[in-house]
Amino acid sequence: MQTAFVGTALPLQRDGLTAAATHIGVDPAVLWSVVLVETAGCGFLPDRRPDILFERHIFSSRTGRRFDASHPGISGSPGGYGPAGAHQYERLEEAIACDRRVALESASWGLGQVMGFNAVLAGFHDAVDMVSQMMRSENEQILGMASFMRETGSHTALQHRDWTAFARRYNGPGFATNRYDEKLAAAHSSLSSTGLPDLEAIVGGRTRTAIAAFTAKHRLPATGDHKDLLAALLETLPSAADDQVTSASSSRAASQAGPDLRLVQSLLEYLGWSPGPVDGKPGPRTRNAIAGFQRSRGIVPTGLVDAELLAALEADTRRGFGRNRTADTRLVQQLLVIKGFEPGDIDGLVGPRTGAAIAAFLQAEDALPAHAIGAGLLGALLES
Repeated sequence: MQTAFVGTALPLQRDGLTAAATHIGVDPAVLWSVVLVETAGCGFLPDRRPDILFERHIFSSRTGRRFDASHPGISGSPGGYGPAGAHQYERLEEAIACDRRVALESASWGLGQVMGFNAVLAGFHDAVDMVSQMMRSENEQILGMASFMRETGSHTALQHRDWTAFARRYNGPGFATNRYDEKLAAAHSSLSSTGLPDLEAIVGGRTRTAIAAFTAKHRLPATGDHKDLLAALLETLPSAADDQVTSASSSRAASQAGPDLRLVQSLLEYLGWSPGPVDGKPGPRTRNAIAGFQRSRGIVPTGLVDAELLAALEADTRRGFGRNRTADTRLVQQLLVIKGFEPGDIDGLVGPRTGAAIAAFLQAEDALPAHAIGAGLLGALLES
C-alpha cells in the first residue's frame, strides 16, 4: 500500500511559493509562516509520501459511525492520533479498507494540511484528485492550500496579519489551546529577521561534504551555483539501458526536439516533472524529466522529444486540466508566451495583461472569444 501514495514528490520551488502567495495577496513570508506551523516546512515524509494526519472523528462522522465499534482506532471521538509519520498511513490504510473515499476525505494533506473533504475548495475535482496532485509536488500542495484559503475567505485575515482571526478560521475553535495564533506570530517574526530560506539550496554540513567529494572525484570546478552542480550530477546518471535517462549529446537532443521543446517543457512542468526553465534548451534536467515521464507511461526512456512523447503529454494535460485553477492559468500563460503573446508574469492570475493576450491570441486564430481558462482555450493553444 505504501507505493500507492508515492509520486514524484518534487520539492517546493520559489516560483510555487510566490504564485501561491500572490494568489491570496500576501507576502511570501506570511504564507510560509503558516507552512512552518502546519508542517515545519516539509510536505513529504522521508519515503516521499505526503505528510498527513488522519482524523478519526471526521471518518466516524462521514461514515455514520458505522465503524466506531469494529475499528475504534480510526473511527470515534477526536484525538487518538498516535505518532506522526508512517503511523498515520497505517491508520489511513485501515480506514481505506472500510471506505476508501471517506478515508481520503478524513485526512489532512501536504504543506497546508488541507482536509480531503475540502478538495473542491482547494481547486481539485475531489479528494482522489487532490491526493494525486499533492503526491506530485509541494508546488501543487501550496497552490491548493492558497486556493482553499481564498475560497473560504480566510486569506483576508492573513492580508492584515490578524493571526487570531486566521487561526480561528483555519485551525478551528480549539486554536487557542494549540496556541496556533501565537506560533504563527512567532514564525513570522523570525522570518522577518532571518528572511525566507533558499528553497532551491538548503545545504547542511554533510551535504556540503558530499558535494565536495563528488566534485573532486569527477574533476569538476568548485561552484556555488546549485543548478550547475545539478546538471553535472544528472549527466553522470546511467544510460537508458539501465532504465535511466540516456546521456545523449545536446546536439542530437536539439535536432530531435525542434521547435516543440518549449511546449514539451511547459507540459512537463504542468504535470509535475520539473524540467527546469522553459527555455527550449535540451539540458540534463529536461532530458531526465522526459525520461521519467516516458517510464511512467511505459515508453522507452530515451530522454528525447518525438511525436509519441508530445501526444502523451498533451493527453495527460487535457485530462488533468481544470483541476487546479492556478496551475491551469500558469500553463495558459506559458503557452501564450510560446505563441508570441505577452500575458505578463507567469503567476497563475488572470489579470488585464493575461486577458488581453488571450483575446489577441483568439483573434489571431479567428476563434470564438473565451472569457475563462478552460478546455476550449487549452485546445486552441495546443492545436495552433
